[in-house]
Amino acid sequence: MVFMMVYNFVHQLIITIIEKTNSMKNFTILIALVLIATSCGSSKNKIEKNVEVKFKVTTTSDYCGGVPPNDRILKDLKTPTLYINKDIYISKESILNDSMTQLSVDENGKASTSLSLGTYYVFLPNKVNSQLTAKENEVTCKKWKNKPNATFDIEDNSENITIHVHKTCNPCGVARM
Repeated sequence: MVFMMVYNFVHQLIITIIEKTNSMKNFTILIALVLIATSCGSSKNKIEKNVEVKFKVTTTSDYCGGVPPNDRILKDLKTPTLYINKDIYISKESILNDSMTQLSVDENGKASTSLSLGTYYVFLPNKVNSQLTAKENEVTCKKWKNKPNATFDIEDNSENITIHVHKTCNPCGVARM
């Protein structure tokens, strides 16, 4: 709506100048000024706001094969623990890609970085680095690799964020017996 108002105003101004001056030189100068003024207001010139964020990373896990576990093992796997001395990968895209940011999580399960506002997707190294070793699992492996382990949002007031990552079993290798 504002665009249309500005457009109509500029259109009327150009018609008035052409009628009053009959000068092509003045008309050319006016067109140049209008083009310069409109290009300065382009939305592409917006500066993305970055927020300094501190993360605490916790994890739970599925039981991934072998002898059926006892109740204590299942309970331990469901209890969040700190994700320590490992890396996570974050991206604004919901699938694996070349523009992911690698964050190192310290011995206290913490990491920090500066991020622009928006939604982010978390991938663990086992998804980023896994290779397909069993051809019969190809479709399942691709789906698993491209499903994020977690998501989080960065907003203006984001400072401290807890990321809970649930580790699922890797279907990309040879099936266990």
